[in-house]
Amino acid sequence: MLKSIMSFSVSNIVNLFIGLFTVVVLTRVFSPEVYGVVNIFNTTVATGLSILYMGLDSSYIRFYNEPPINDSNKDLGTKLLLCCLIITFICALIFSIFFHKEFAYCFFGFENRIIVIMIFVSICAQLILRFLNIKYRMDFNIKQFTIQSVLTQIISKLFIVLAALLSFTINGVVSFSACSILAFSLLHIYVQRKMFFSFKNINNFEDYRKVFLFATFSAPLPVCMNVNISLTQQIITHLLDVSSVGVYSSAGYFSSILGALQGGFTTYWAAYMYRNYKYKQNEIKQVNEYLLLCIIVVFACMILGRDVIYLLIGSDYHESKDFFSLVLSYPIFMLAAETTSYGISIMNKMQYFFACFIVSICINLWMTYTLIPIVGLKGAAVASFVSGVFLYISRTIIGQRLYNSISDIKVTIIDNIIIILMALIPSVFSDVLSNVFVPLLLVMALIINKERIFCIKNKLIGLIKLLLNISAKG
Repeated sequence: MLKSIMSFSVSNIVNLFIGLFTVVVLTRVFSPEVYGVVNIFNTTVATGLSILYMGLDSSYIRFYNEPPINDSNKDLGTKLLLCCLIITFICALIFSIFFHKEFAYCFFGFENRIIVIMIFVSICAQLILRFLNIKYRMDFNIKQFTIQSVLTQIISKLFIVLAALLSFTINGVVSFSACSILAFSLLHIYVQRKMFFSFKNINNFEDYRKVFLFATFSAPLPVCMNVNISLTQQIITHLLDVSSVGVYSSAGYFSSILGALQGGFTTYWAAYMYRNYKYKQNEIKQVNEYLLLCIIVVFACMILGRDVIYLLIGSDYHESKDFFSLVLSYPIFMLAAETTSYGISIMNKMQYFFACFIVSICINLWMTYTLIPIVGLKGAAVASFVSGVFLYISRTIIGQRLYNSISDIKVTIIDNIIIILMALIPSVFSDVLSNVFVPLLLVMALIINKERIFCIKNKLIGLIKLLLNISAKG
């Protein structure tokens, strides 16, 4: 399992470095105005994707191993992808022909039909690649999954860099990027045509009610995530200023580092859970405590190494050091919920997840608006922390009632208390006291999880012996 998780992480880690390289180059080649348009273009595409997936990509993952009656997973994937593409094509025609002026002015502040068309070209291409990539993921075809994911990131980001170096106009940059990713998607349609597509039951949607119902409650989630981030930034801007948004967002940089590490686990775990939840419940239960232990170790290292980490960003943004652990706690609890909340999706009760998420957003926005006038920018971080804790607890309680995936509830509670304390300590105490309390909490976690540490040690020793034997034979 560990080998598979690490293998699935490769594309996320590569994506992190590609993103950093892209930012370094583009901020030196493009003027701020052009770079802003490129970012708005990418954000608009991402938001459009979150809407036009319509939750059907989540349904494809959920029902891949349990497709509707008389259908294979190939039939399921073909039908869901075609539904997305048909709706996207209709939207493209409407906005490109009738509302391109309003659309462009709304997002970019100027009229440009080409940019509007290229937005939908990019959305179509990435829709196709999303479903084709899920196919590799659910088949545990790690090699092809990684190659496709990495090449997608290279084309979508580095081709913008190439267009910039060739001194293209903004129309040329977005067209070059969108058409390149479209060509790549068409290439993979050809490559995966036999393993993905099936049109024999294309008009039969018998037993698809559960598929579309699951999608209905999954679809709003990515849209709400984007709205939550946007509204938080607007509140900070309104109550403080635009520069404060930059300072607050700098703490999110470390979330991207964590995201590169957690991406492999979440990618692997979804496929593993949906394939094995009926037959390997005992093995699944063991993973929860291992994941929490890994989170505690990584979180502690990031807190203790914050002075070194902050050398990567400018001194104007170092104010966020006082609360970066609070901001970081939200994605950490999202990761922790991966092993405790899958009962919601397994039992097709996504309406519960949606309700939890809506309440979490309301908590975040209300607390942000209330606390910023009192404690400044740290108030937004506290709001993010509280909403993250609520979302984890609510999802876990509901998820465990639907599907038990925790082997030791006492250890799980203690581990989560340790994570909460680690998030709070750096924002409350001085650096000196933080450097004392955080290692103590880490030692406590290691003692509580001594059985898991012993097991990890034995596995590492076995792996080293295996490698040595292979080396000796070679």
